[in-house]
Amino acid sequence: MHVKTAQVNQRMSTLKVINTAILPWVAAIALVGCGGGGGGGGGGGFSALGLAGTTAATGTSTGTGSTGTGGVVAGPAQPNDIADTSFTISPESYKAMAPQLSKDAGIAYRYGSASTASVGTEYFKRADIEFTAAQQPLAGNGTRTHWQVGGPPTVSADWYFSIMANAAFVADNPATSPGVSVYQQLAAGNNVLSQRPEVSWIYPEGIVDPNAANFKAQGLAANNPVAMGRCAGRPGWCVQGIVAYQSGLIANARGSNNALNQVTTQLEAGMVPTGVAVTNSGEFALVTVWDSVNVRGRVAVIALAGLCNSCTPAQPAKETFWGEWNATYPGLQNLGNYAFMKVVGYIELPDMKAPTEISATTGVNPWTGYGQTTADRDSLNLSTESNRQSFISGGNVNAYAKTGVAVVISKSERKATFIDLKPLFAYYKKMYFGTLSDFNQTKNVGQAANQWPFTFANTAEQVPTIIKTVSLANAPTAVKASLWNTPRAWIATQDGVLHTFGLGNYLSPTATGTASEVVETGSFGGIGANPTGLTYFRNTVGNAGNDINNKLIVVSRGERKVTWVDVNSGAVERTLQDKNLIDPITADDNEGGGTYAPVISIADYNGKAISNYRYGVLYLHPGFAACQQTAGGCPTINASGGAAPFEFGGSLALPGKAFMLAGSNVP
Repeated sequence: MHVKTAQVNQRMSTLKVINTAILPWVAAIALVGCGGGGGGGGGGGFSALGLAGTTAATGTSTGTGSTGTGGVVAGPAQPNDIADTSFTISPESYKAMAPQLSKDAGIAYRYGSASTASVGTEYFKRADIEFTAAQQPLAGNGTRTHWQVGGPPTVSADWYFSIMANAAFVADNPATSPGVSVYQQLAAGNNVLSQRPEVSWIYPEGIVDPNAANFKAQGLAANNPVAMGRCAGRPGWCVQGIVAYQSGLIANARGSNNALNQVTTQLEAGMVPTGVAVTNSGEFALVTVWDSVNVRGRVAVIALAGLCNSCTPAQPAKETFWGEWNATYPGLQNLGNYAFMKVVGYIELPDMKAPTEISATTGVNPWTGYGQTTADRDSLNLSTESNRQSFISGGNVNAYAKTGVAVVISKSERKATFIDLKPLFAYYKKMYFGTLSDFNQTKNVGQAANQWPFTFANTAEQVPTIIKTVSLANAPTAVKASLWNTPRAWIATQDGVLHTFGLGNYLSPTATGTASEVVETGSFGGIGANPTGLTYFRNTVGNAGNDINNKLIVVSRGERKVTWVDVNSGAVERTLQDKNLIDPITADDNEGGGTYAPVISIADYNGKAISNYRYGVLYLHPGFAACQQTAGGCPTINASGGAAPFEFGGSLALPGKAFMLAGSNVP
């Protein structure tokens, strides 16, 4: 990926920031205990939806201690979402649950019960050392961040990088808090690593996401988030999250001080979002919704456009640092600093009323696909015909997605629906890179149905199609699609099994897929009861990012544990259980910018926090002196300085219960 020197705002005027483009190193409807709150009240409590409740016992799991071995703990009883596979959904129950999806009851429905497992292991936490005035400017809120690993610290912050993230949480007071935060997940600079999640020193606003606060101040219903998504197919360049609120408002969350754009759109009345997926390079957001008026499941398709920092469709070329398009091109690859979004239509889910989660992929490998772009997008305005032709038959012909697949699960209905996105991407290819007459229609960008991007009602040929819907023996609780290489998707079920489904030729730009190709190709256990989160693995030294498709990180809410699994062999490579981790639901692995820092961030619901754990050796960027790979790096240790599989990086307290988070390397 092209490397540029970052421009920074006034708060960072004393800090030299180097662009962090990836360097070669880095590659039921079953209401569980309806009134129970805090993750539900165990098994039973199905009467709100007219279903008989049963309880299924889970197995056991083995924890790991600071020296590698822990005790065996029994998993909690988990609710069996449906008594059989032939039930019908009560419209009354459906409509009663829809407004609860962003609250404790909705979290209990989507993610099951909090674990009652006892965990005795406690991993070592290093001391937090505050940066000095010479090392870090004082933030507007009067704070500085801390470091824990490396040193001695230097004044210069050369080779600085940071991971900024957003968290969604059930706010203690929704009237005053939007339930969305922005914070620093990780940072390396001054010859040290900050591995504790903290409020960033660049934000005087504190823990509250400034975008959400601004939207709320404008009178928008930017509170009570239900879901959040962020693209993962352009490492280092997915800088903003997309948040879906209970109200149907869809908005971007602040990415960093270099990702300040703000934009929103609104779903139709009665559409309640449940899940968000963003395609590999930020082309589209796909939002699963419950249609609480007509009692049906749908997927909203939202075209996204990224622009340079603080740029707008009216002023799309205010700066050149970003290397981003200098015109508004919804539906094309971008760097994730969104400045335009539009709901172009809905995909109907005829076999599914209550979708709970979605994942999507275009199959484009950024190392061999997007990397073929011959110049930055700010020099490739498509209104110059020679530039446009480079995407048709020239050096940029592989620099954009041409197909895709989305996978939607319904926990209560025990179903998974596979969606062919090729009609959508083929249509955008036709409009941008077909005839000049078609391309000229894309210049009139706006929200009207007959403005670009055109709505499904205006142009039906673009509407994605349903490949097939499959029934599952157990309730699906999480889903992830492989980003590139082997076309496949993974579905975790409540009994602690990970199922692999092949996607056939549906991710091929040239071949045609058939429904018969989309079948389960294998499964394995060992991931823990009630696995509520599947996370892409981002850290392998020298792997060029391809292990993101070969390994997954699984969060088991049922057993308070996180496992790293090889999806090809089914082998569990490491297991994390720590008494500081009270109620994990989802996680996010961190990227590095020339620094290899294997640190995972975990949303701890009843712990009301984001917690970090380092799970491998730290290799700081070669521009630093400390923790160098040639000297063995800085391994994880216990309190005595001996080897340990994990270090506890620390926690960031939230004014509410965290259930989702997503971060990205900051440009």
